[in-house]
Formats: sequence, structure tokens, C-alpha cells
Amino acid sequence: YERSWVFFCLHRGIEVYFNEDPKKIVEVLSEVRPNVMCTVPRIFEKIYTAIQDKKKEAAPVKVKMMDWALRVGDLYFNEYRRNERKVPFGLRMKFKLADKLVLRKMRSVFGGNIEFMPCGGAPISEEIVRYMHSFGLNIKCGYGLTETTATASLFGSTKFEFSSAGKPLHGTEIKIGPNDEVWVKGPGVMKGYYKKPEETAAVFEGEWFRTGDAGRMDEHGNLFITDRIKDLMKTSGGKYIAPQKLETALINDAFIEQIAVIGDQQKYVTALAVPSFENLKKYAEEHKITFKDIEDLVQNIHIKEMFSKRLEELQKDFSMFEKIKKVTLLPKEFSIDSGEITATLKLKRKVIQKKYKDLILAEDTRTSGKLLKHYEIATPMQSHHMHNEHKTVAQIVNRIQGGASVALISDAGTPAISDPGFLLSRACIDAGLEVECLPGATAFVPALVNSGLPNDKFVFEGFLPVKKGRQTRLLFLAEETRTMIFYESPHKLLKTLTHFSEYFGAERKIAVCRELTKLYEETVRGTVEEVLAHFEKKPPKGEIVVIVEGKGKTK
Repeated sequence: YERSWVFFCLHRGIEVYFNEDPKKIVEVLSEVRPNVMCTVPRIFEKIYTAIQDKKKEAAPVKVKMMDWALRVGDLYFNEYRRNERKVPFGLRMKFKLADKLVLRKMRSVFGGNIEFMPCGGAPISEEIVRYMHSFGLNIKCGYGLTETTATASLFGSTKFEFSSAGKPLHGTEIKIGPNDEVWVKGPGVMKGYYKKPEETAAVFEGEWFRTGDAGRMDEHGNLFITDRIKDLMKTSGGKYIAPQKLETALINDAFIEQIAVIGDQQKYVTALAVPSFENLKKYAEEHKITFKDIEDLVQNIHIKEMFSKRLEELQKDFSMFEKIKKVTLLPKEFSIDSGEITATLKLKRKVIQKKYKDLILAEDTRTSGKLLKHYEIATPMQSHHMHNEHKTVAQIVNRIQGGASVALISDAGTPAISDPGFLLSRACIDAGLEVECLPGATAFVPALVNSGLPNDKFVFEGFLPVKKGRQTRLLFLAEETRTMIFYESPHKLLKTLTHFSEYFGAERKIAVCRELTKLYEETVRGTVEEVLAHFEKKPPKGEIVVIVEGKGKTK
């Protein structure tokens, strides 16, 4: 892309300037004052975020003036000029004033002489593209690959869609093939990979080049890229996730510098996020959060809670299965030197996932920061805990024996998903490894295993079936002679205790532990009838473990 662009500029006698430091882009733009500039979306994202931050600090009068001017600019450029509609006289007069007071100054951030700015290499949000066009910055979004000699489609001067990658270039054809794959044919398409006939054959169907990107085309011929097919992730629940769609929605947030969505073959979607350290420090100072360094700050429980709330708001338009359930904050940026991103700032997902796999963490946001700090573990990572299967357990044990730094911290929020359980605890003990059980709902079963209590004395049941199979399971358990251990949600506890009374008998002895992060301080013991009466008066809180005596037991 860049090479084709530079060759074209030199061929046409255009002076070319190279920016050596991306962090100094604003200073360089004001010095060079370019007419044209090709760049990647991250530049616009950073400038857009900086503008929004400055607005928060500006005087109310200036904010109102800026908002008015941008509304005028949006009408002028985006509704009338873009759609080839005649601009009304009144709007022309408003625009002259808005341009003089505000819009011209905003364009001056880019040097003031920009005629157009080709943009590609990664997705960019419709919101940012429209915003930049509203003050007269002519961004031309496009799509292409090295194999198509860069650009295959591009915004026209008018009649383009902000969320699209434009229309095919003159002489180039684009169509949507099987599995929504974008296929390209034209003079810019390569003849093949040099001395690699097999790889070449794999990406061609006749004259059509198979891009490996998923997309669609509307009735007007606009191309919309939905995701990189190879990047599509399938959760362990069978749902497909488009990570770039999520990342594009989140990256505009003032507190997020970089984010990598991770969800392939996992129970739910997680993410590794690099915060904007400058904004994070400012937030910490404003909220009187003390910290020694960045590593200490990203582990702070108040910072994590703030990020969780922001993510929840930013993801409100996504389906439940698409949403990030856990985010791990990293203390340093992904970089080109470390091999985590490309020269065009695209994420190298496989590299990132492999690099952050040394610490396996099922994160309890209330306690993990303190635990990691206590055990001097610096690099938290996505979880590897969804299924307590023999193969997974063996992999974990092998990693520990091989010297890997591994922490297994159960997630009090979703104990049924992340409980290390009998299998893992027993495997670690059998392998001669030291196991330490810490407070938390799901630490209960590993604690029992580690206690040396024979397995034939108790049975772990986890959560009871919610509807299907619940009655059958309760009838079976009514004859169980071993002590039974259940997990339960606070809002379902009364229903479960009522069913215990019905199937096990009102006089069966039980114990209910609640608020387990307080070292099992609050435990209610007695018959099913007595415990049920207690919680009817005082509804439970926190994570719940229910221990029920087996049939015929007296202790």
C-alpha cells in the first residue's frame, strides 16, 4: 500500500515526507502542511479521542459553539455535498460563519491544506469518518491487499457510504463468494506468489482472487468488510465472534489505547486491553487512587471496576454472546518491536495469545489484584479453565512442572464455569505440587480435596439443573449416602431449599455458607426447614455453597 502510494507520488512529481515518530504526528502535520496524506485509522482515532478530551475541559460557551458548527458542517458536507444536493442559501451563510469560527481551525490540526486522505489497513468506525467529514476533512476509506496492488475499492467524491469501503476502482471487479468471502478480479491483482504454485492455486478461482476477508455489497455497489475470515472466533458454545467489530466499537474510548479480543474456543469472550496511561493516571489522581507504578495501577480494583462499567456501556448494542465478559489490563503497549502488531498497527492475534499464555487466570475481580500482587505475578492472562477435562488438566500440570508461572484463581462470579474442582486439585496433589486454597466460593471443593478427606465421604454436585432434569436429579440424590456439595445463586436459593424439603425431607441437616470471600464467616446450619425459614426472613447475599448430609447420616 505505502510503496504503491510513494511510487505514484514520485512519478507525479509530488514531494514525499516520512513521519519517523507516530507520537509526533500533530507537530509534523503543522510543519509540513501536506495536501494529501495516506494513513491508518489509528491516527484518526487518537485525534478524535484528543478532541473529545479537550471538549470536556473547554468552557461551556466554546463547547456549544463547536457543537453548533459541527452540526452545520454535517449538514453542509454530509447531507448536501456528499449526496449531490443543492445547498440552500441559509445553510451556505451558516457554513461560512461556522467555517470561519470553528471548522477551519479544526482542519488546521492536519496542516490546513489537506485535499484528501486515503485511509486503510484496518477497520475504522462510521462515527469517526462522519465526524472528520463534518469539518471538511476528506477521508477516503478504501479496501485492498498487497495481492491487489493495494487499493481495490475506495470512496468516490460523492454518493459514498460512511460505513463502507467504497466502490471498486475503474477496471476492477468485486463479488461476494461462498461464506461471504470477498473476491477480486482486475489489472491490479497479482499473478501469483513468487515460486509458490501451491499457495497461489489455493487463493484463486479462475481469474478471481480470494481475499480471505468476509464482506457484503449493497444494491449501489458499495463494499462493506465485516471481518477477516481467519480472525472469526468460535466460542466453546458454538457462537461465532467477529473480533474486529468489537475492537472498532471500543477503541474510540478515551481510556483504551489498544485492545485485543480473545474468544476462540472459550466459554465466553475476554480481552487484553492496554489503557491510555495518561488518562488513567489523571483518573487516579482525580479519584485519589494511590499507586507506585503503572503495573500497580492496572491491578487496582477501582480501576478494574471503572473499566468494567465502561465496557458494559460501550457494548450495549452487542448480543450477549458477543460481549466481553472479562478484560485484563496490561501495563505496556503492544509494539512492532515485540512482534505483537504489524507496521500498519494491525494486531497479530496468534502472537499476542501465545505471549500472554504463561499465567492462566480465571479472574475474580474482587480479589485477584491482591492475590497476584501477593504472589508477585506480573502478567495476568486469559483463562484456560472452561472444562475440567483430563487433557486440559494434564496440560496445566505439565506447564507447572515445566517451570511455567501458572496461577489458578477461581472466579466467584461464575463458579460452575471456572471451578478447578476435584480433577485439577487431585491431579496437582498427585503430581507432588503444592496447592494453596484461598477464600472464595469455588475454593471450597479444592479445599476439601486438599484436606485429605477421602473422596468416598462427599460428592460435588455443582449447580442443579434449572428446569430440564431437575426433578430426576433430585430423586436420585435423595438416596445419596455421601455428603453432597452444591453451588447456588442467591436469588435461586429459596427455590432450591424448598425442593430439598420436598425431596430430601424437612429434617435433613444442611449448612449454607455465604459471603465466602470473608473466610466462610457467615454459615447457617440446621434442618432444611430451619435454614429455609432463616433465609425467608433474611435474603442471602454473595456466592452460596450448600452442604447437605447424605441419607442416613447423623453428623
